[in-house]
Amino acid sequence: AIHISGTDLTTGRGIFMDTADAEKEIVIDKDYGRTGSHDGTIIKISSDKSSQTGDGNTYSQVGITSSISDANQNHANATNTVKNLYLTSNMGYADGTTSMYGIHNVVTGDADDVAGFYSNVNNEYVDIKLVSSADTGDYCSIATGANGSTVIRTNDDDNSGDDAVAHFEIAADGDITLDASGQIKLEPLAGN
Repeated sequence: AIHISGTDLTTGRGIFMDTADAEKEIVIDKDYGRTGSHDGTIIKISSDKSSQTGDGNTYSQVGITSSISDANQNHANATNTVKNLYLTSNMGYADGTTSMYGIHNVVTGDADDVAGFYSNVNNEYVDIKLVSSADTGDYCSIATGANGSTVIRTNDDDNSGDDAVAHFEIAADGDITLDASGQIKLEPLAGN
């Protein structure tokens, strides 16, 4: 419906939108009715670098950059939530061969530093939080702080002391190796 050719752009923007107080700047509502084979990609971004980065130069290629901020002091009785990326996936029926992924990440190639997921969160908070679909107060969290100190914690929302059931199990289809530069400590509940 709209085709923009910006092959001669060396600076500037192909599309620039400057809004204020809008509800939703861009809305895509796709109604899918095909019954045959189809690649239903809604947004596709492709960027291929074919030039050699020159001696002493620095090149950075980013597929998507998103930055949002709540930068003002809010009223004490207000409720504010900031979510930079919010995803939901649903499959109503599991007939046939089905797969569903919230995030499907594939990283290939060689580099000096590679990470499938990179998280940098203030040290007093958790980096990853995995919640139960039955009760979001039941969760497992992973937090990394100063000096790389890392804690994996489970939480039972209905914890009443000794009968807490937020168990932690390692089910390895192979060896379990504990390779510590310091001591290996086992600290069970008193009496156990």
